[in-house]
Amino acid sequence: MRANMALHPDTTDGRAVLRAAVWMLGSIGAFVAMAVAGRAVSSDLDTFELMFYRSVIGIVLVIAAGRVSNSLHKISTRRLHLQVLRNISHFTGQNLWFWALTVIPLSQLISLEFTQPIWVL
Repeated sequence: MRANMALHPDTTDGRAVLRAAVWMLGSIGAFVAMAVAGRAVSSDLDTFELMFYRSVIGIVLVIAAGRVSNSLHKISTRRLHLQVLRNISHFTGQNLWFWALTVIPLSQLISLEFTQPIWVL
């Protein structure tokens, strides 16, 4: 019974629901902020430059968070070829997303993003 509770947390716990809602709102806010910022700098930077700066800032944040939490040693390179494939896919997707920022209205882009769960199904 205890193992089952670990896999399926009690959703009636108000604090857990509130915490989940705060994380979801934070992630939506971050995605919208990234879209607005990407649109704002798209006239000065092309998508590859934008992705370069985003990647540099991202790796600095990941290393800083890993050092603060003392968890850098948990990063594994056992399946490096899969990590490279994942990063190529992610880089391509992000480049296309930033390119889409420049060619369609921001409201349409955000609306299309919210249909992602439908496409995953």
